[in-house]
Amino acid sequence: AQIKKVVVDEIDFLIDLGFKDDLFKIFDLTKNHEQVLIFSATLSATTKKVLNLAYNQKFASRVHVKNKLPDSISNFFIPMNNPNSDNDSYSRDEILLSILQNITPYLCIIFCRTKKESTWLYNLLKEKDYEVAHLSGDLKSSQRKRELEQFKKARLQYLVSTDLASRGL
Repeated sequence: AQIKKVVVDEIDFLIDLGFKDDLFKIFDLTKNHEQVLIFSATLSATTKKVLNLAYNQKFASRVHVKNKLPDSISNFFIPMNNPNSDNDSYSRDEILLSILQNITPYLCIIFCRTKKESTWLYNLLKEKDYEVAHLSGDLKSSQRKRELEQFKKARLQYLVSTDLASRGL
C-alpha cells in the first residue's frame, strides 16, 4: 500500500524527548507525500525551527484558544526543590499535604511530570485516606474512563495524573 498522508502529533513533546533527528528522517521520507499534518500544543522557538527546516515552503496555521477557564477554576504552580536535597527544612510530603489541607478544593487535578512521581503522590494521598484516583499511560481506556467518570461525579476529590495521560482532559 502507498502511504499518502502522514500525521505527527505532539511534535513539541517529541522534540523535548530527544527525537529531533528521527523527525528529520520522517520529514525527509515524507517530503513528496500528498499531505503531512503536524500538531503541537505549543510552538516554541525549537519547534518552529524544526518545522521551518523540514517544511520551509509549506502552509502553517496556528489555532488560538477561544475559551478561557471559568473564574471558578484556580490554577497553582508550586515549584519545589529536589526531594533529595539537604536544603529543605520540610519534606516534600509535608509541604504537599499542608497545601491540600489548607486549600481544601471541591475537586482537584494534580499533574505530575512522570509516572513515578504520580504513583508516589497517589500512594501518599491514598495512605492519608484522601479520595483519589490515578491516571497514567498504563491504564486501559476503560479504566481511564471509569476513573474520570468517578472524578466528574465528585465521588473522588483528587485526580493525580501524569502529563502524558492528562493530555486531552
